[in-house]
This record gives sequence, C-alpha cells and structure tokens, in this order.
Amino acid sequence: MSKIYEALHLNEVDFAGSSEPLAIAGMPMGTPSREFEEKLLALHRRIESSLAVEDAKVVSIVGMQSVKQGFTYTYELARLASEHLKQRVLILCTQQSGTSQHLLRQPAASIGWEKAVFEDKPLSEAILHVSKPPISVSQLNATPGSLAGLAASHRTQDHLRRLRKRYDLILIDSRPLPDGLDAALLGPLADGTVLIVDAGVARWQVVRSAVEQLVSQQGTFLGVVLNKRRHYIPGFIYQRL
Repeated sequence: MSKIYEALHLNEVDFAGSSEPLAIAGMPMGTPSREFEEKLLALHRRIESSLAVEDAKVVSIVGMQSVKQGFTYTYELARLASEHLKQRVLILCTQQSGTSQHLLRQPAASIGWEKAVFEDKPLSEAILHVSKPPISVSQLNATPGSLAGLAASHRTQDHLRRLRKRYDLILIDSRPLPDGLDAALLGPLADGTVLIVDAGVARWQVVRSAVEQLVSQQGTFLGVVLNKRRHYIPGFIYQRL
C-alpha cells in the first residue's frame, strides 16, 4: 500500500482587480548538505512521477511528531524547487503550522482565505511573496475554526484550480497529525500526502492508523519519509504499512 522513501537527515499571482500582495522576508537557514539536497531531489522526482497532473501538483507534507518536521521538509523542498529547478512554488499553510509560525508575522499571520472564500474578496490579498528563496506563501485559515468550512467549500476548490495554472508546485504545510485534523481535512484538496516519520520513534501501527485516517477522508497517500534513520528496519515492517 505504501512506498517508503529513503531517509533524509535533515510568481507571481495576479487576480483581476486585486491589489499588490504583501512581500515578506525569507527565513535565514543554514546551507543544507549536498547529500540532503540530492535526497530532496529524489523525493521531488518521485512526487513528479507518481502524480499524472497537467497543471501544478498539490502535495501535502505532514509531520507525525512535530511542527518542525513538516515545515523543514516543506520549506526545503520549496526552496530547492524554486532555486535549483526554477519552478514557481506556492506554500499553502494552516494556522499554527511551521510555515505560519516561522515565515508569517503580524499582520501577515492574520490574513487567511476566509474573505476570499466567504466574502468574495480578491485572493491575492492572502498571497504573500518571499524574496529569498523566491516563493509565495498563503495561509489558508486565519482562525482554527474556519478550516473545515474552507476545506469543504467549492470556492476554495475553484481558487485552487486557478492557482494550479499559475504555479508549478503547490505544497501544503499543516500541523502534525496528533495536533489536529488539518491534514485529514485538506487531504482531498491535495493530489497526494507524504508523511514525515522519525525512524525509531513512531510505531508502525500509529503510522498505519494515520494513513487510514487520511484515506478515510478521501485523501491520497503517496508514501513515508523516514527521518533520522540510523538502523536497518526489517522489510516485513514496511509490508505492514
């Protein structure tokens, strides 16, 4: 059922009649190792080959243990795709996700899709541009209680279809699965979901339960990234996922 990936160690959108979106500063991070980048490129290739989508691929990256997990992989994959592959990349995030906490600041953190979806305001007001790396960021929900309504709205799906034509890759960063239903709610909006799992920490039963939760909400499960893997894990465990 699942495909286990190799362990990793750790633009512009113009909607008619809208104002210029707010620009935000990027997040200063250390230069990743060549090995790290090569494995991220491998993950990117697997995503590309797994999804037969004409426009931008929408991929949800979800951490199992911490906010940092999902954010690190989402941010670094976005940076790599933008800087090395010259793709137009958009990160969609939920409130209290790593992207929201580390990239967005007030008043940016108070901007969400609610006005665009429920009040027919320009969506560009909720799309922010990062200068380095050159990516775009948009927070889906400005309040925790609005995410379910946003995820179920046909207008959200319409906006996402338009964004697919303006970007090459759209990544969704949400809170870890144990912290809420963000990933399950957004699963149907994505072409597929990748789980980030710390090897030796998460039990395979817990991972399988997370996969079943995603699939039960009509989400598509792409695979697992084993983070901080140090020892060989018997193949029979992989087969149970």
